[in-house]
Amino acid sequence: MKTLNEDDWLVYGSQEYNERWRRIQEVAEGFNDLAEMPSRVTDQGDALYSKVAAISRAWASVLSDGDVAQGYARLPMRHEDYHWLTTQLLETLNDKRRNLREMMLNVAAYSFLGTAADELATDLRQAGLMNADRNYLGPIGAQDNSQVLQRAFNDYTLEEAERKRREEAIARDALNEIRANAEEGKQALAEGKQALDALKQSAGEYGDLQLEKYFRGLADSQTTTANAFRGWTITLIVLGALCALLFLLAPSDWFSAATDLDRVVRMVQKGIFVAGVFGLAAYLGRQSQHHRSQAHWADSLAVQLRTFDAFLAPVVNPEVRDDLRKTFGARAFGEHPAMKGEPQTESSTFEAAASLLAKILPGSKGPS
Repeated sequence: MKTLNEDDWLVYGSQEYNERWRRIQEVAEGFNDLAEMPSRVTDQGDALYSKVAAISRAWASVLSDGDVAQGYARLPMRHEDYHWLTTQLLETLNDKRRNLREMMLNVAAYSFLGTAADELATDLRQAGLMNADRNYLGPIGAQDNSQVLQRAFNDYTLEEAERKRREEAIARDALNEIRANAEEGKQALAEGKQALDALKQSAGEYGDLQLEKYFRGLADSQTTTANAFRGWTITLIVLGALCALLFLLAPSDWFSAATDLDRVVRMVQKGIFVAGVFGLAAYLGRQSQHHRSQAHWADSLAVQLRTFDAFLAPVVNPEVRDDLRKTFGARAFGEHPAMKGEPQTESSTFEAAASLLAKILPGSKGPS
């Protein structure tokens, strides 16, 4: 370890001594001011500021220590290589302090605060190593400086560990909150799905109810129309029968005298009239049968709409359920039953659905 005789030290009160004393005090005060700067409002800002404040307090405590300040102030410039704290190191520390302050005032450079603070922590650790070999004050002075440097570094390490612990706690809380929100989101999604399914079911039930009401009304309307046509058919049949009896049983000259030719003409007219009456009765009867068939079809479809959900209950496969619904929809919204004599489909769509259901249900024997 290099040492200097006291004769080589700067004298208290000399100009060079005062300048060096003033300079180290200015830098120490600058670090104190940096440690007291207000933190940013964001979580990241608070964490980074705590890191900067901790290392700033550490360097402020070192530079403001009496032994360290005296050791720097009494060292002549020509012998600076005899001491760990040189003017170059002091100015480097001051430049880094100014850069940190500018970063704290500049939002764009805020993310670099952690790296800059780590550089100052490295400088503090290296200063402790240099002090062991370079202290012109001798072993006693080196020991005094070593205690100051070690204490400052320990305080910074403890603060840094506490800061990291707080960050980890905040991170854990944030993670737990995210997990809780995720669970709430899953629960809300499940509840929403259940509500949607319930809404779909309600909408389906409402639609089935409206369709059932429609087909019930259609069945009643067709029944009324069929009864009206049947009434007219019966009336015309009775009227035609009476007219035929009258024409057959009454004498040919009952209403007026007539020649043989007149009798023939009147018989033909009577026959045409009776045939027309019976033809109109046949037409009205056919219409009555058609409307009655429509009524039976609508009434049957209304019953099927009411029992369709129970019909689908044993079916587990969603694809099969969809196929059955499509088949039933084709029946419900397809063509109305054709009149007698019009082309018919070979088999009804609902019979095809029932056949498909019979094949997939447990215990079914299939087509024979």
